[in-house]
Amino acid sequence: MANPGKSIVLFGSDGSEMEGDNAEAARLAVAEQLNIKILIDDNNSTIAGRPQQYMPGYDLTRTLSGYGLSTETTMGEDLDALFVDLCRAFRDQQPRALVIKRIMAPGIEGAEGDPKSHDALGAEIASDICAREATTGTRSKCSSMHNSIKIHRSSVAPVGPGEIVTTWEARERNIDGMDLEQRVATVRVFDNDLEDPAACTTSAKSTRKFTSGGIMERGNYSAAAGFGSAAGRQEFMAPLPHSWK
Repeated sequence: MANPGKSIVLFGSDGSEMEGDNAEAARLAVAEQLNIKILIDDNNSTIAGRPQQYMPGYDLTRTLSGYGLSTETTMGEDLDALFVDLCRAFRDQQPRALVIKRIMAPGIEGAEGDPKSHDALGAEIASDICAREATTGTRSKCSSMHNSIKIHRSSVAPVGPGEIVTTWEARERNIDGMDLEQRVATVRVFDNDLEDPAACTTSAKSTRKFTSGGIMERGNYSAAAGFGSAAGRQEFMAPLPHSWK
């Protein structure tokens, strides 16, 4: 709005587009006919896995088009096609979106196409890269760093004399006494794409209703609050491992 006559380029991803704020901004941009160009890196990967699998129906081209944006889809590793589609996006002053389909970590052995590479490469993969490509001095530093890595436990809470357990362990002790049917009916876990095995160390085989909500914290929070608003039901907003599903 403050820069009429200029194309404002926005870079995003399939994960970031889950956020509700983006939908509101897109609708305003269309209503005001703002000259924005939204370039989306769509690699179908978040920390929790593949959005199109854990959130069936999630399709960015259809979503952005629904806001009124002129939206096209292209293959990101096809540079010729990408160049042509970028030129098309800038051919006028209209708000436009380009969904760029790619794979995770292209060209990186051991990481390509793997959602686990979403945040930072695993220590083993990173160490292998150092071993293959780095100078001798850097390899030595990488090896030293790799050997010094330590796993940190999640937050802890005192339970009894001389006993310290994770916060989740303390909470789940109140749930373990329920029978299976009661747990399924009254306990629900809402995940915000931060699944972390360190958050749960016991009773991993317990069955609870698990909602993989992606990067939609506001909606997940509302759903959790609604579920737990009645007596006898318990909701959790937590990072939890896939085994809890």
